[in-house]
Amino acid sequence: MTSNVFSAAESEELHISNVTSSSLKLRWSSPDPKLFVYFEVVVTRLHDHALVLKTNVSGNELSVDNLESSQTYHAVVSAYTAEGQVVSTRKGIMTTSKSINTPTQTCCQLPSHGTRWKWVKRNIFCTLKINTLNM
Repeated sequence: MTSNVFSAAESEELHISNVTSSSLKLRWSSPDPKLFVYFEVVVTRLHDHALVLKTNVSGNELSVDNLESSQTYHAVVSAYTAEGQVVSTRKGIMTTSKSINTPTQTCCQLPSHGTRWKWVKRNIFCTLKINTLNM
């Protein structure tokens, strides 16, 4: 498990952990509980600024799922008061890991030529089953 800390100031840290090819976890410190009511979390894909997630939460961590592999994302976490004023903002940039490639060609797409293919999932390949005749 890797953890990165992005900080504009020591009190405004954004921690990114549990990064996979399709998800990550954001965690941040809470400001004075008398000052804020909720956090707004906004995640966008960096290369085209496409909105991935915009949500309000009361806690100080959030799992972000359904991300694309090998993509860089920008996260902004803002703490708001009951009056709608921003108390603090944390920002971070993170990249999801590369996904493990799975074959695009399945056994049923391979030429049969009278043979039988068997899919071996744990090895991620097809094997050829040859029937021999007893002579």
